[in-house]
Amino acid sequence: VYDYHIINGTEEEYFEQSWTSRDSQSYDFYVYMYDDDWNWEDEFWVYNVYLYQTSGAGGPGDEDEWFDWIYAYTYDDDDDGYDDTAEIEYDPDTTCECDINITLVIDVYDNETGYWVNGTEEDYTIYSDDDDYWYQDWSPEYNGTFDFYVELYDEDGNLEDEEEYLNISLHARSSGGGGDEDYDEWFYDWDYDVDPSDTIIIGYDPDTECDCNVTIYVYVDVYDNATGDYVDYIDDEHEINNGYSDWFEQEWTAYENGSYDFAVYMYDEDWNEEDEFWIYDVYLESDDGGGGGDEDYDEYFYDWDYDVNPSDTIT
Repeated sequence: VYDYHIINGTEEEYFEQSWTSRDSQSYDFYVYMYDDDWNWEDEFWVYNVYLYQTSGAGGPGDEDEWFDWIYAYTYDDDDDGYDDTAEIEYDPDTTCECDINITLVIDVYDNETGYWVNGTEEDYTIYSDDDDYWYQDWSPEYNGTFDFYVELYDEDGNLEDEEEYLNISLHARSSGGGGDEDYDEWFYDWDYDVDPSDTIIIGYDPDTECDCNVTIYVYVDVYDNATGDYVDYIDDEHEINNGYSDWFEQEWTAYENGSYDFAVYMYDEDWNEEDEFWIYDVYLESDDGGGGGDEDYDEYFYDWDYDVNPSDTIT
């Protein structure tokens, strides 16, 4: 299959192509791009996609899986008066009178920023409508509101059931934060610069209330500003003392043109989160080369994804 598209700069566009299998088997898909002078510009592979010939539903036997019941609630685990833990309990069932392997996926997002925070994936074996009881619990590293997305997949990777719990308010456990003798650390000042055009330099002055040497760890998580997807991270370890003026720097270089967000987190020597700040919408221009085109402009796949729906068709 192939198609022709018109694009302009980095404007966000999304195109789709579909192909339907005549057999039940696994396929690989090679996707490649040419510019209007037929210079090769970019490519990607999609491997091992199993498509079923049309049979009425998802795959051999057309068995269904679902949550017989699923509950979610929050509670105060450290007894400080604030709920700090979310727990999800569930019993998955299947129409098959046989052992079926399933996978449960839970993704947690920050309700305010939309960024992915944490996730877990668990595999189970279930039989018919047997009464099972499983649960997952999670506590955040900072106070906030969070969204939980729960998905149930069969052994062929088909999505069978899902549930979501939105705007769940949780506090960090009060045992966090502090360091030795519960001293506090924080960012007294911070700044950033872009130099050269593909590199951001993030500088900061961390302080502690302890009149002593304290080890801290500073992590910088990089996200795509347009999609919110996690991209990369950098980190460094520092020794600080009280309010002495320090200035540390970390730098990160983009390998693709785009706007990025940077989340900067400080942890004490016991790995308690102490402080954070965000830098939003920083445009970095990569100096990577590429294919041809008029005046040697580069074209590339900024993002790609695929879906199998119905079971014999990939989009």
